[in-house]
Amino acid sequence: MKKHSLFLLFLLFFLSCGNKKELSAADSSYDKGEYLYYQGKYNDSFTYFYQAYEAYIAAKDNANAANSLIFLAIIQTEKGDFLGSNENLRKAAKLAARDQAMLTSIYNQFAINHNALKNNKEALYCYNKALQFNRDDYSDLTIQNNMGISYLKIGKYSDAKRLFEDVATDPLIRDSIEFRNRVSDNLAYAKFLENPRYSADLPMHAILQSRTKRGDIYGMTASFSHLADFYRKKDPSQALRFATAMYVNAKKTGSADDQLDALRKMINTDNGQNVKTLFEEYQTLSDSVQQVKSNSRNQFASVIYETEKNKADILVSQNQILVQRISIVSLIASLFFGLFWYLKKRKQDAYEKELEVKNTQLKYSKKVHDVIANGLYHTMVEIQNTPELRKENILNSIEKMYEESRDIARDDLVGFEDQDFSLRLQQMLSSYSSDTQKVLIVGNNPATWQYIPGDVQTEIYYVMRELMVNMKKHSQAKLASIIIQRTAKQLNVKYTDNGVGMPDLYHKKKSGIHNVENRIKIIGGTINFEPNPKGGLIIHFSIPIS
Repeated sequence: MKKHSLFLLFLLFFLSCGNKKELSAADSSYDKGEYLYYQGKYNDSFTYFYQAYEAYIAAKDNANAANSLIFLAIIQTEKGDFLGSNENLRKAAKLAARDQAMLTSIYNQFAINHNALKNNKEALYCYNKALQFNRDDYSDLTIQNNMGISYLKIGKYSDAKRLFEDVATDPLIRDSIEFRNRVSDNLAYAKFLENPRYSADLPMHAILQSRTKRGDIYGMTASFSHLADFYRKKDPSQALRFATAMYVNAKKTGSADDQLDALRKMINTDNGQNVKTLFEEYQTLSDSVQQVKSNSRNQFASVIYETEKNKADILVSQNQILVQRISIVSLIASLFFGLFWYLKKRKQDAYEKELEVKNTQLKYSKKVHDVIANGLYHTMVEIQNTPELRKENILNSIEKMYEESRDIARDDLVGFEDQDFSLRLQQMLSSYSSDTQKVLIVGNNPATWQYIPGDVQTEIYYVMRELMVNMKKHSQAKLASIIIQRTAKQLNVKYTDNGVGMPDLYHKKKSGIHNVENRIKIIGGTINFEPNPKGGLIIHFSIPIS
């Protein structure tokens, strides 16, 4: 009996017609494989289908590659290589993606293989999957009939009978006598297995008569098999007669598996006279079948090996050419890279020199701003806020600016280690206090600045003066306060005023306050700006103490 259903091949035919657009080398191999398959030349067909599969994969034509794999799997099933068939079906399932018709064919073939391997429960699972993907009502009936056969093999006769009854009463099979005979014969056989007293011989004989009249030799094999089983205990001579008829008919179909099944039935029902001869014939045929299957598997493996080997040889040749080309390209690239690196190095050196000049200009500009501009402004404020300022004090302030300006060209900042920093800071901050603007200072004492390096003190001094200049020139504040606190790990300073504040971040970046941020970051501190809820500005900054 044929193990696969005709609808599977019809599906493949329509799929292949729909997917092929122009005849290519892959299409040519596919068509040759298809022609040889229907001629029954499975081994030669396998070679062409595998060549088509490889070509379709190279062309990234997944649909036709999957079609080729399904045909390969069917051929392997015909030749008894069920495991190899399943492997190709797994590949086809990945390539088929969401193609429902193709997935129906794949899972139906999976089920056929599992039945052949006696994995009948797995076969039922695959049939159910095929039904999920199938969109053809007639194909559904074919799958359900096959599922019924699987139920028979695992002893679930009532489930099998229910399926066969559903299919037998479906109007779709009314015009298909061959299909109707197949389902009716299976139904009668299922009823007999469920109830051995059921008179299944009457419908079985009627179906056999119909099949014989129509020349349905595959169906006749099934009828002979079922009748041999029915008469095995009731009438052994009749069982032997039908088993013998099955064997003769199986030779006509060319099915070695059916011949072996018929010989087993004959051995079980013979009265003993011909058992030895039958057993020897069975053994000879079984060995021959196994040898054919083994040869086919070897040939399939050889086809795959040779194809892969040729592909590998081509790949090696291509790789050798590629290596040569890469070597030439690498040499040319090295020359260009060397030239590029040399030109880039020259450009980088010029840029670094230009940057060094700009940084030097910026550094000196910053020092001029800190020492001269802010120093002069501080002196102006001091004169403005102290009408009776003595001439000697003015000269002292100018002399301090002069001393600081002499060191502008030095790389380091002028420190205040040799002076009382808290006193100098107090004097500077207090000088910005007037009748209209008050500056309150909290926490500034010698202990606060003890062990804080001179360069850090200097930066803080310039930060404070920048804040005072900003307050005097821009904030319009009436009151400013500076609170200095020292902990074991850091120095905290909070500046608050009630001026106009800073409207936005852009304004801050363009103002002298930006210099304050940079100075705090240079000495490892952090700084935050926030609006004063009562109007004005609040600035927090912290300096780590090590």
